[in-house]
Amino acid sequence: MRNLEFPTAIKETLEANDIFVSSVFQIPYQEETEFGAELEYYTPAGEDFLFVIFFDGSDASFIKGLADYAAEFDVDEHASNWIKHRGENGTPDSVEELLNDAKAIKEKLNEVSDLLTGRKTGEEPQLDLMLSLSTAHVKPETLEKLLKSGYDGLPSYRVPCPCCDDLSYGALVVVGDIEYGSENDLPNDLVDVVRLAEKLNAWFVRLDRDGPVCNQLTDYTTLWDAKESQK
Repeated sequence: MRNLEFPTAIKETLEANDIFVSSVFQIPYQEETEFGAELEYYTPAGEDFLFVIFFDGSDASFIKGLADYAAEFDVDEHASNWIKHRGENGTPDSVEELLNDAKAIKEKLNEVSDLLTGRKTGEEPQLDLMLSLSTAHVKPETLEKLLKSGYDGLPSYRVPCPCCDDLSYGALVVVGDIEYGSENDLPNDLVDVVRLAEKLNAWFVRLDRDGPVCNQLTDYTTLWDAKESQK
């Protein structure tokens, strides 16, 4: 008969949420090895709630078994089993309290199931798009403000030159975090950049001296050339 050491990480998560492993046993008559884990939870109303999760010995199987049990747990059915015994041996007299207690069990099962699912699979990584553009698509004074104080409601950060410490090389603009109505206070050149990013579902815009020039936006190269000639 195969012995099973209950997974430590899962046990710790259960215990941190007031669910304890009473016993783990093997079911010998199954063609495939199967285990049962008897779990114990003391409900807010004082019920010593015992239930069994069947699984094949793997973490994933236990987590799925708990998720299935949580989904199938019937609040009304559980409460009705106790209503006929209310007032007996410490069972609450109130039907409402019994029903709320059953709801608490359901919530606890779902909560722990979600935690274990997250522990096992990890959160899905989120991919945010970034639109790379030349700084030629904003006027010199616009980039200067982005690099210094920025614009209210539109987070922006300096982008240093990869070859030196020049912090005026470009800017990273977080268009995905723009506050509602902030576009009204932005210069037209920056509004055009923000709207193109939103159209392309980009969360970030990187304005880079060496970035690509886009034919969908105004090119302010002449203004930049004039600024350089004044130096």
